[in-house]
Order: sequence, then structure tokens, then C-alpha cells
Amino acid sequence: MKLTLPNYMMMARITAMCCILGATADNRWGVNIHYTMEQPGETEMLAKAFRITRMDLSWESVEKVKGEYNFSNSEKNYDDLVATNNAHGVLTYLILDYGNPLYDGGESPRSPEAVAAFAKFAVAAAERYVHHNVMLEMWNEPNGGFWKPTANATQYATLAKAVGSSIRKSTGGGADITFLGPAQAGLHPDTQFKKGGWLDTVFSSGVLQWFDGISVHPYRPSIPETVIADFGQLRKFVASHAPAGQTYFIVSGEWGYSTCVPPCEPPNFTGHVSDLMQAMYLARQWLSNDIAGVRYSIWYDWRNGCENTTMRECMFGTVHSNYQDSALPFKPKTSYYAASTIQNTLGPRTYSGQLPVLNTTGKPMDGAYVSLYTSTGSPPAFAVWNTNCKPVDTATCDGVGSHVDCGFYGIGEKECLQRGCCFQPPPITGPQCYFKVGASNCTAALTFHVPTSTVSEEDNANVSPPCYSVTNLTGVVVHDKVCPASNGRVDVVATDSPLYFVPDASVQRL
Repeated sequence: MKLTLPNYMMMARITAMCCILGATADNRWGVNIHYTMEQPGETEMLAKAFRITRMDLSWESVEKVKGEYNFSNSEKNYDDLVATNNAHGVLTYLILDYGNPLYDGGESPRSPEAVAAFAKFAVAAAERYVHHNVMLEMWNEPNGGFWKPTANATQYATLAKAVGSSIRKSTGGGADITFLGPAQAGLHPDTQFKKGGWLDTVFSSGVLQWFDGISVHPYRPSIPETVIADFGQLRKFVASHAPAGQTYFIVSGEWGYSTCVPPCEPPNFTGHVSDLMQAMYLARQWLSNDIAGVRYSIWYDWRNGCENTTMRECMFGTVHSNYQDSALPFKPKTSYYAASTIQNTLGPRTYSGQLPVLNTTGKPMDGAYVSLYTSTGSPPAFAVWNTNCKPVDTATCDGVGSHVDCGFYGIGEKECLQRGCCFQPPPITGPQCYFKVGASNCTAALTFHVPTSTVSEEDNANVSPPCYSVTNLTGVVVHDKVCPASNGRVDVVATDSPLYFVPDASVQRL
């Protein structure tokens, strides 16, 4: 194995920045990126909302001469990415992927020579970044269009086993480097968990002995909460193939919702949403993944791919694509604020289960969620939302009341109307482009109880729960003082946009 001189020079920087991250609750939510060298101020901005970045580690970029590996070349500087992430408390999630024109004509490795060469490349990456807050993943969506020339479960399994076994040998058993796979496109138990299918063939090959975590990309046009049951089925499927006594954590490695507007080319199953809905779905994706016991949740995408609003792939980002300046590198979309809010309110805490939700008559209420988040030595926090949305036939643009933004600053009338929303030219107070009033009703009155065991360590019925500050999806305080009853009861009006109840020492009872 040969490393070029710039690699040694950069390693000093990486080593200096390493080891500042720990296995804490707040490094479980992240985002996909498509760069190794940041724009000035970019990682600082990103780290306010995301604690992990997922990025391709391109074999072709690193090994341009057989047997020589350069991780800090002018094309892709992975050393710089790792060092910059570590300096900002961000974990780096690297995908070992894609062909190399030096082997098998640039297609996915399948010949013995190409498989062995890819494994050596993977070992070089593992040895370079072990102890530097890096996870490695085996390929990207090999069951889809990223395995060339066509998806082949046997070929993928052969490569994954060669890579996994080689990494484990090189890193002393692999306890210090996390290895993930198979990064499957989709999570559809009814069609993807069949006997003899792609995933069954991969898992039956014995590859599971090398994986620490199981990664999938559960894109869907439906609401995020539908993933909870699917992850439950995935756990059962993995367990039915796993070696005796071996367990795995689950990774939602890529999943997002595009804010494209019709015709949204190219058409596919992922659908499209408004700017506000994307923000709500980001938050609810992370909340749903927590309910499902997912360890890492990686949103797609960080930046828009471009600003062509009719192109689906361009509009997955949480920020716009054009660089501005180091003070605010990219113009945020609403989803950026949603990520920052949930990261900073619930991120430092650990998900600890669902609380029973009751309707106004005291009966259990399906479709409403109260997620409990705890932290040692402090009162609990809660996320509250409701998915029981009822369409209203009398939706109109003439309704009086609060208008919910359906666009972005400067949107034109044509694009607004293409979104199915209402447009009103200036002067106007509030958004120019807004959802029809009464288009749907997601409002519900519900009740939950703060667990007394989290209120005080003492068994004292006279100790009252703390008061809470309640923030909305984007961090705006909507209630500066909500105090549960002495028995822990909280009455709240919830919608499909999560509310966060966070204990605040400055909020005191009267």
C-alpha cells in the first residue's frame, strides 16, 4: 500500500482534530452532502442543524494508479472533510462506492482482481480514519441503478464479504470502525422481503457477520409515520438471517421529500411537498425513526442540487444551492430551521418512549403522538403532533385568519398557483403565496400526563411537574409557560406540525 506525501501532511490536521466526539444522544441526526471541501462558513452553518454528514468515498477518486491511494487530492479531499467535520463536532459517514476504470472497465467490481483491489482500497480508508469519528458503508443502493451494469445480489454479497473481512483483520477485529450495509434503495416489506429476492440473497450469503448496522433508504410518498411498522418488519427479517447471538442497529441512511413543483421531472414514487410540508416531514421523519429505534437518521439533502423548481432531484435540500457569504453561506429553506430546532431542543436528550394520548372524552387517540425525551439530572421534554388530518371540501382563498406559507420569498403567481395554493400580490400582511384556508384540518385537542417518575426522584405526590416553554416547528416560542396539573396532566391543541415542550428553569409556577 502506498500513500502519497499530501496524505501524510493532512493526517497531522486530522489527528489534531480527532476524538472530540462521543457516543452522545445528539449525534444521531444528519444529512447527505455532495462535497469534500466546504464553502467558507458552510460546516459551521450545517452543524447547527445536523451532527452527521453522509458522503461518497469514491474509489475512482482515491486510486488513480493501481495500489496507490490519495485521500487528499485536488478532486476529492476526504482528509479535509473529516478534519473540518471533527472541528465542528460532526460525525463523518463515508460510502465506499462505485467502479474504477482501472478494474472491470469501470463497472462494479466482480472479477477476483477487482474485488481484491476494492477490498484493499476499503482497508486503506479504514486504517486511515479509524479513531477519527468515521463510519464506513458498503456501497450506495446496490439493488438499484448504482450497481453496474445491473443489480446483482450475489456480486454485491461477494464484494461486501471481502471488504468486511479485510477491514476486520486490518483494524484488530473492527471494534473501532463502524461498518454498515447494504444501503438498500427502498423499504417495502411486501415486495423486498420475499424468499429469493435481492435482500434475502444478500443476507443468506453470510455477509451479516461483518455488518455492525443495517442501512436502508426508506423513501416514500406517504407520511413519515408509515415507516415505523416497516422498520419493525425489517428487524424481524434481519433477525431471521442473523448469526446466533448477533444483533444490529438500524440506519435510515437516505430519505427526503422534494419541494419541486409540477411537472416535477422525472416523475417517480417519492411525490413532492411544499416548503412548509418538507420542514414538517423532516422533523416527523426523525421523530418517527426514534420511535422505530433507528440509531442514525440521515436526511436527503443538505443543499438543493440546483434552483430549477420543476426538477425533482434539484429540490430535496434544506438550503438553496447558491453560495452567499461566510456569514450565511446558503439561504435556508424552512426545513433547515426545523432541523435546527429539533436538534437543539431534543438532540441532547434520549428518546424514552411514547406516552398514552387521550382525546377530550378520555379515550385513547390513534394517530396522535407524544414522544418522551429524557436526560440524566433534568426534567423530560416532549414532542407532540397529530396526523389525523381531515380534508375540507370548502377550502377557499378568501378565508379570514392566519395564512400558512406555501412558497418562498419572491415566488411568482404562476408558480404559486401551480402548487395549488393562493396568491395575493403586495401590499399584504403575511405570505403572498399561502395554503387555501380550510384545505385540511389537522387540529385536535388531546391530553397526556407527564410521568411522575420523571418529575422527581423522590416518591412524593406533592411534588409538581415543572413548567414548560413550548416552541413550534421552527423554534418560535408559542407558549412561554405551560404548567402541568399536580398529577402531571397536560391539555394541548396539536396539529401535524410538531410542538416541543422543553423544561426551562426560567419558567416558574405562579
